[in-house]
Formats: sequence, structure tokens, C-alpha cells
Amino acid sequence: MIDNLINEIEQAMLNVLDNEQLSQLRKVLDYTFRNVSVTKKESVHTESNNQALIDNVIAAKKVEGCSDILLATISREYCPALLKMIY
Repeated sequence: MIDNLINEIEQAMLNVLDNEQLSQLRKVLDYTFRNVSVTKKESVHTESNNQALIDNVIAAKKVEGCSDILLATISREYCPALLKMIY
């Protein structure tokens, strides 16, 4: 998995770095990730996760002092748009 990440980073930097710089980047990445374990995170898109996100947004807006009318509007209109942007 680490090799895949390093390869992706190198691919992203191909247009910016020359061969010597890419070689040095590879050495640095290999050294930096030598004791790191990486696993692929599966995206969990569930209603409970969505509701938790909405609850957190509303709670933050309450702390900011928003009115109940504004909180309802945020919950009804802005949170669904926010979820679309996240996912």
C-alpha cells in the first residue's frame, strides 16, 4: 500500500521535478514511510453518519447564537447541499 502511495505522489510530481529530484523524492518517501502502515479506508455513507454531520453543524450554529428559524433553515436547505459536497 505504501508503494502505491509513493507511486501516486511521484506521478503527481512528474511534470514538476527532473529525474534526479524524483530519485531524491523517492528516497525521502521511502525513508519517511519506513515504519508506517497504511490501510485503505472504506467510505461509509449511511444515514446515521449523515445525521451526525447535520447534528454537528446545527450544534455549532447554536453555539454561534443562531435563531431557531435560522437553524431550521440551515437544517432543511444547507445541510443537504453540504452532504452532497462532502460525498
